[in-house]
Amino acid sequence: MKHIKKCVLPALAVAMLLPLTARAAEPTMNIAELREQTPAYWQGEYINRKGRTVSFHAPILMPTADTFPVVRVARSDLSEEALAPYADNLKKDSATVKIKRLDLIEAQGEQLKKSGRLYSVGEEKSVYFHLWEENPKVDGSSIYAENQNASLADVANRLESLVKEIYGEEYDILIDQAGVNTTPSELVKRDGRYQAGEPLDLGEHTGMGSYDVHAILSVNGIPMLGGPKFRQGYSLRYKDNLLSNTCNGVELMRYVSDDVFMLYGRGYSIKEVVQEDVPLLSFDQIQQTVENLIDRDKVQHVYAMYLGWVYWLDPSVDYPNTQKEFAEGMKMPFLATPVWLVECCYASGTGRDYSEYPETELNGEVYNYRKHSWGHVMLMINAQTGEAYDPWDDSTQRKYAPKVMTW
Repeated sequence: MKHIKKCVLPALAVAMLLPLTARAAEPTMNIAELREQTPAYWQGEYINRKGRTVSFHAPILMPTADTFPVVRVARSDLSEEALAPYADNLKKDSATVKIKRLDLIEAQGEQLKKSGRLYSVGEEKSVYFHLWEENPKVDGSSIYAENQNASLADVANRLESLVKEIYGEEYDILIDQAGVNTTPSELVKRDGRYQAGEPLDLGEHTGMGSYDVHAILSVNGIPMLGGPKFRQGYSLRYKDNLLSNTCNGVELMRYVSDDVFMLYGRGYSIKEVVQEDVPLLSFDQIQQTVENLIDRDKVQHVYAMYLGWVYWLDPSVDYPNTQKEFAEGMKMPFLATPVWLVECCYASGTGRDYSEYPETELNGEVYNYRKHSWGHVMLMINAQTGEAYDPWDDSTQRKYAPKVMTW
């Protein structure tokens, strides 16, 4: 067990410390060197200054690329040619591309609502995380939803092929979370609680469960992690909404069969390379930033770490100023820079305890800590400076890309 030592500093030195980071040295290595020194997992056990024990075994997702460029990205313009195989069942809106939506369930639901009854599209029975890791906790080929012929692994392969068909061969997916759902059914009230009743009449798909799969999109070997992560969630301010709508991947929602599924989320494509390759800090330096936050009782559990692109507002772009111009703004480029995401339990104030939300198995199923832990955040750390960004800081400046360091 590692004890993080306390130290007494002069008052002036304490005042000069940055609030969330152990300031690192200049970045000195490329992505290939960083990947070579970074372990597949970070095994940590610490006692912080408050006497709390923080222990974890966190998988680390690293880029497979040989260089790490800084790029401008914009929402992908999907070609008619790419979408042609799905044209008969295609629906577009400002944020998503939906293919072969589950119209059967929606039609059944509308009939039930007209009769005053309720229905469920399928209750999430179990959820699995970080299926991209070197040794995932579950074998997707052995996981089946109710009455399904396709396993979770089959669905994952289908999603991968769909992404390549629609976005291009340079795209890959890294499955971050998968849910297995019960069959859509009518809801009936028993003992004061709504429970599943008869399955909805979905023809040959009646009684079949479904899968929800969330995948991080990767292009040319670098994960696209989305916009800055704000713990407060969505804001009504225009530029906040621009960033809130930068999805960090694609989702295959409610997969039942190759005839009944929905692909949600529109990816991002590289429009311009700003710097061909940029230097990065060592993993030890990033680790020091996290250890400093553990010692201060800010980080109380670590679930996983990701290195990839985060999209920021580009200081050189004049974005529209009103919500009415939202669609126009979403077509404009964002600046993507190297950032570590630390998926963790994070305490916003002194005395708050989120350590009761580790990744735990309950009744043989993995507890969905992302849904139920108020302390769950994706903490961002600048991969070039080691600066940690406060997830509760939603100031205007926080939304713009940090200064990029070059060789």
